[in-house]
Amino acid sequence: MNQLLPADMTDAQFRTMQAAVLEQEIAGIDIITSGEAHRRTHNRHSPPNAMLNHFWQRVPSLQGVTRPKPITKYEPNVTHPAATCKGPISDTTDLGLVDEFRTVAEFARKPVKITMTGPHFLTAMTYDEYYNDLKRMMLDAGKLLYCNFRRLAEAGCKHIQIDEPYLTPPSDEEVGAAVEAINLAIEGLPGDVHVSVHVCQGNYAVGPDYDGQNRAPLFRQW
Repeated sequence: MNQLLPADMTDAQFRTMQAAVLEQEIAGIDIITSGEAHRRTHNRHSPPNAMLNHFWQRVPSLQGVTRPKPITKYEPNVTHPAATCKGPISDTTDLGLVDEFRTVAEFARKPVKITMTGPHFLTAMTYDEYYNDLKRMMLDAGKLLYCNFRRLAEAGCKHIQIDEPYLTPPSDEEVGAAVEAINLAIEGLPGDVHVSVHVCQGNYAVGPDYDGQNRAPLFRQW
């Protein structure tokens, strides 16, 4: 299968962003996004793996080759490509959100929103070979997000969206830790910054009463 050269892929993604901004403004949407095409690499990962992989590769302790990981204990053969955490998640890492905001803002005539994978999804979907404690890893991810969100606010961004699509399979304790990490990521931001949490990808609660409507394959590696 032929693939675009990196420079051609970058150019195509940039043009797609411009088109996405124009389409949203024509449609009358009030808050504009990039379309997130730049977060895909030759479509190797299907959504939402694309955004996961995009940010994993920006975090030194999560960089590297992914390997299959079951989504839930109920369906071990339904997997997604997972990163491996091999060291501490530093809050100094630049996730590229400010650059994305500034690029989109050059073309948008309306306010721009930046979306970011949430601290729970960013870490619960990884193999943990450093912390051996999901909550600690999640809280460090929350600190990383906060530092990047603060830089976004300083750059003039007033709209931030946190994506957390994996809140049904975990235990109540894990969901509570996820809430704590999300709060850590946004507490202290300026009052005029609007933060939303987007919960997507349907119901992953495949327990004893599971009806057979398997939505989990959306996470399979294509």
